[in-house]
Amino acid sequence: MGIVVSIMSNQQWPPPGGNGPPPSPDNRSPWSRPDTRWSPQNYKDTAGRDPRLPFGQGTEPAQAPDMRQFEPPPRTDKKTLWLGISIVAAILAIVLVLQFTGGFSSPEPTISPTPSTQPSPEPSLSPAIAGGTAIPFEGNGTGLFEILSQEWTAEGLFIDYRISLDEGQGERSFSLYMFTNATLAVADPLNYELVTVRSGEAFTGTVQFAVERGRGTLVLSSFSTALAALDITG
Repeated sequence: MGIVVSIMSNQQWPPPGGNGPPPSPDNRSPWSRPDTRWSPQNYKDTAGRDPRLPFGQGTEPAQAPDMRQFEPPPRTDKKTLWLGISIVAAILAIVLVLQFTGGFSSPEPTISPTPSTQPSPEPSLSPAIAGGTAIPFEGNGTGLFEILSQEWTAEGLFIDYRISLDEGQGERSFSLYMFTNATLAVADPLNYELVTVRSGEAFTGTVQFAVERGRGTLVLSSFSTALAALDITG
């Protein structure tokens, strides 16, 4: 018994050279049989970012513009062109026919007799404009307004005047005022009164104005309406 044990202990396990019995396969290992679901992976190259484009911009190239928008507008077809030429030719033909047949002849202008121009009579100057001392008036009856005399004193201007009505005018009321020609300042008489004149009876009176010496105008009025005016010498 002791010899057998010694021989067994000197043997190598497993025997070198593969002479020993193969190991029994373990059916529980997942690698003991091939997987029917397995298939090799397919690797593809992915498109990288274009280094010419800035960061954040899409990698897809911009779509080129449609070249049809740069095409010239369509030309007028020959049918339309010939139609326009025919219309213009027809209009020209009508114009020529009317011209030669007298359609455009304008009627002869009738010469109207020119009225003879007669020189208008020059307006006669009233006594007031001509520098006179009397002037007829109307508006509150008709009559004559006169300056009989005027005098400049240290107290102002004194004017003697006369108002006469034509026959059949009845009784009328008047008032007087003056203005200076330089400043057009209006002045009322210091002895202001409403003058009553009867037809056929001339009224004579005197008015005094506190104004500086100078040319002026004496005005005959009736209820703020000027009827006549006479010059006052300075």
